[in-house]
Amino acid sequence: MRTWLLRIVTAVLVAIGILSLSLFFCTRVLERGPMATRMRQNTMRELILAGNLLLNHSRTPHDLRAQLPSAITNGAAYMLFDRNMHLVYATDNDPELVMLAEEAYRTGELTGDMPLLHHSAGEREGRLDNAMPFTADDGELYFIAESLSRHNAISEVYTVSWTGFRILALVLAAGLVFLLLRFTEHPAREMRKALRRFARGEYDARVNMDKRFKGDELAKLAYEFNSMAEHMGRLHAEQQRLFGEISHEMRSPLSRMSLAVELAGRSVPPETARLITRIRRDADRLGTLSNEMLELARCQRPAHREEQVSLTDLVRQVAADSRFEAEASGKRVECGPLPEHVEITGNRETLYRMLENVIRNGVRHTPQDTAVSVNMAFAEHAGRDEAIIRIADKGSGVPQEELQSIFRPFVRGSSSHGLEGKGLGLAITRHVAMRHGGSVIGENNPEGGFVVSIRLPVTKRRNEETAVRRLAVQFS
Repeated sequence: MRTWLLRIVTAVLVAIGILSLSLFFCTRVLERGPMATRMRQNTMRELILAGNLLLNHSRTPHDLRAQLPSAITNGAAYMLFDRNMHLVYATDNDPELVMLAEEAYRTGELTGDMPLLHHSAGEREGRLDNAMPFTADDGELYFIAESLSRHNAISEVYTVSWTGFRILALVLAAGLVFLLLRFTEHPAREMRKALRRFARGEYDARVNMDKRFKGDELAKLAYEFNSMAEHMGRLHAEQQRLFGEISHEMRSPLSRMSLAVELAGRSVPPETARLITRIRRDADRLGTLSNEMLELARCQRPAHREEQVSLTDLVRQVAADSRFEAEASGKRVECGPLPEHVEITGNRETLYRMLENVIRNGVRHTPQDTAVSVNMAFAEHAGRDEAIIRIADKGSGVPQEELQSIFRPFVRGSSSHGLEGKGLGLAITRHVAMRHGGSVIGENNPEGGFVVSIRLPVTKRRNEETAVRRLAVQFS
């Protein structure tokens, strides 16, 4: 974290530096640019006008405010001095202002050749802002001093100008800080992406660090993560290989055992026949378990052959094939209207087994004379179209605390006791969906039963009716 703090401090210092440079150049523009020249000339003309009016007023009292221009009488204080700096007249007899004017004269700031024009109003009370010598209408030399410490039109112009430049400088500095933070956040984003992929079971996830961050603390952390991911990937691959080999090796002895039991049961007493039937049933269960374990190991490996698969046709086929098994036990499989020409990229066989596992699981749990419903809809997620396949039964559902765990291998819900199965069907479904870039969730239906929703990214879709319906929903 020391490196991150250093970067943040550096970004703040750079922003302050940019702000300071911006203010410096703005000051130079205001002091030396054409705008500053015009304002100095206007100020000098206004001061000469005010000086002559003050001189005439001191000789012949009259309504001074009515004759002075309103632009220079809005809260300003004026003092008129003769060539010896004796006060002739003041609109605001402030001793501090008089002392400031006399000090400027003594120090040489106020001469006959150069006016004293500060143009820095509004900083503090009692400020002598502008002062200059001028030759009055009677030919005598006088000095006029002005304080804009309260407010007038000239100070407003300067205040607005400075405020605009300061806001612009702050915006530029904030933009630079934002860009710097985005630049330094790049490795953290890469780390988050890799962690999310790793959490989904993608053990080939790696953090691609830019060479510019070599030696950084996050780069070291990325190196450790990549090493861990590689090690975990090897362990997982070895585990799945062993898992598959054990399952494969179990199939041959179980097949021979089933055949031997069947042959032996043809000519045995009834009591022995019952025992042989039980042995055959247990052997069949072990064979089913072996096949499911082998299937789980296969679906966790990257698919070697992918193709464009018509998801619509596949869902219809799986529903039709499962309907025969359901009707044999007094249940039904009902497939709702499906959108046409929906295709995804994947392995047809693994997708078939994924859907078959979920539908068969629903058939086992739904009561007699009820139906397992199969439907498909669309949704947009992360800028892509996804097909959502919903398979719902009318069973007792799954306890809320078990909804996440039932997708792990060999985990069966408490409502599955007494039913066939080893808790591998939903685990296979989850792995197949993830391998195809999708996901699967289970939830209880408020009206009763359990619903499995499989989301898969769609690569091709030509359903004009569905597109029109989506547009109608968006503009309704």
